[in-house]
Amino acid sequence: MKKVFIVGGNNTIAEMFIKAGYAITKRADECDLAVFTGGEDVTPALYGQECHKATHFSIQRDLNERSVFTYLFDKDVPMIGICRGGQFLNVMSGGQMYQDVENHTRTHEMLILDQDKVITVTSTHHQMMMPGPEAFILATAVEGGKREYYDKRNLITELSKEDYEVLYYASTGCICFQPHPEYAGNSPALQPMVEYFFELVEELFEAKATARSAKRELAA
Repeated sequence: MKKVFIVGGNNTIAEMFIKAGYAITKRADECDLAVFTGGEDVTPALYGQECHKATHFSIQRDLNERSVFTYLFDKDVPMIGICRGGQFLNVMSGGQMYQDVENHTRTHEMLILDQDKVITVTSTHHQMMMPGPEAFILATAVEGGKREYYDKRNLITELSKEDYEVLYYASTGCICFQPHPEYAGNSPALQPMVEYFFELVEELFEAKATARSAKRELAA
């Protein structure tokens, strides 16, 4: 049974993983997967932007979680982030943030690109991930809206062509998952979101196993 370490702890996420057949560990040094959870915005200084008036962050949390990320990355542990956790992993992987966006503080539709499938997802966020150069875009919001961010010291306001809901970084072994699968409860409309989340978890394990095998072959 694969062991999951939830960074900072979260009982609702733990229950979701247990229900799906995983074990929970409180030790980062023995986990097979680490999960970064929701909460405050990511500190803009970590991705080189000025702070937007709508942005609220905890620099101490970001510094603590950056240390955890570095430890897990060095140990070659796959990581997945939910909402704020996904935004944090996006930043750690070279991305930035749209610091204020419309239409994402409520349940909405998301397009899974490689399946050409639209599902209903939960949402609580007012920010959106700006993919880094090594990101693979896996899913986007069906409906965009106005968004704001800083280019150097200049505040940019624009209408989005697509908003990025799910990203994958092979370079860091991270999946950034913007929706909240742990909020699905027993809602039939939201079960496809939960199923997709765990599909990605298993694909992340497979990708890591393939990468490790390739490294061993090169070293042989």
